[in-house]
Order: sequence, then structure tokens, then C-alpha cells
Amino acid sequence: MQVYGCKKSRPFPPRSNPAVVFFLALAFLMVQGHASSLYAHPPSTMALAYDAKSQSLSVAITHTTSFPSKHYIDTVSIVRNGRDVKSEQYTSQPSTDTFTHVITVPASPGDVLTIKAECSIFGSKEARITIPGT
Repeated sequence: MQVYGCKKSRPFPPRSNPAVVFFLALAFLMVQGHASSLYAHPPSTMALAYDAKSQSLSVAITHTTSFPSKHYIDTVSIVRNGRDVKSEQYTSQPSTDTFTHVITVPASPGDVLTIKAECSIFGSKEARITIPGT
């Protein structure tokens, strides 16, 4: 028996258009990339102190994160009088808020140290300290 007015049925499940699937996947990845930058931010503060006797620089960094193994300060760079001196690399952050790194940096009175802390996802912060005379 023939039924008039019925359309030919499609196989189940319906076939997907590869171009539509590609563009949906691309849109998803773009949204995910922007979403990660929404919670990423540079350090909010940096406090510096230099101990001339031990020639050590204390860098207290405030960088609040809920995921210190994924979103952390990954690099602390030190420049003395305009020249690169040291760069420390990290793979996680020791706390979810404020932490201190102590780094040995030889410096003389009058030297200017510029410290840059970089977030693993987005942003950085710089601070300067002038080594006081004795």
C-alpha cells in the first residue's frame, strides 16, 4: 500500500554536516580560551626587601588563585641596573595567596633592582628597589 504525502524517512540518527560540527567545535574552543583568561590575572602586589649582609632579595608576591598547580607565578626575573641578572622558573605556587621567594642577588649600594613576576596564564607585575648605602 502506498501512503501519499509522507516524506521518505531518514536513517536514525541523522547525519551531521561536517562543516557544522567543525565550526561548533571551533566556537567551543574559542570560548574555553577566553574563559580561562577571565580568571587569570597578574600579581596584585609585590613587596621587596634586600639584605646586604647575606646578599639576598626577598620578594613577597600576592597572587590569589584557587588552582596553584595550574594558575601560578611561573617566572620571577631580576634586572640590576638595566642588565638581566637572574630568572627563576616555577611549576606551581606554594600558596593560594601571598608567598615569599628569597633569591641570592649580589648588589652594591646604589644599584637598582627591577623584579618582574609573571603569571602562568596572563599578566605580570614589576617592582623596583634601590640598594641603600651603608
